[in-house]
Amino acid sequence: SKCYQDLQNDLTNELQKETPVLIMGDMNISPTDLDIGIGEENRKRWLRTGKCSFLPEERGWMERLLGWGLVDTVRTANP
Repeated sequence: SKCYQDLQNDLTNELQKETPVLIMGDMNISPTDLDIGIGEENRKRWLRTGKCSFLPEERGWMERLLGWGLVDTVRTANP
């Protein structure tokens, strides 16, 4: 998505990893199956539609942000 690519570019080009940064908001991505909260059949059904928040490319966007050094504070507080 352009939004996530722009965010990644800003982080990479405008900030150092040591620079404190806080990004807040509903990212609309379920980075792990733990975040989905639905059964396996429903997960498969949603993946088939291509309209969900846990597509491989969506998870890739989140992985890149976390790889830059950001922390998912919700998951950290609720393992």
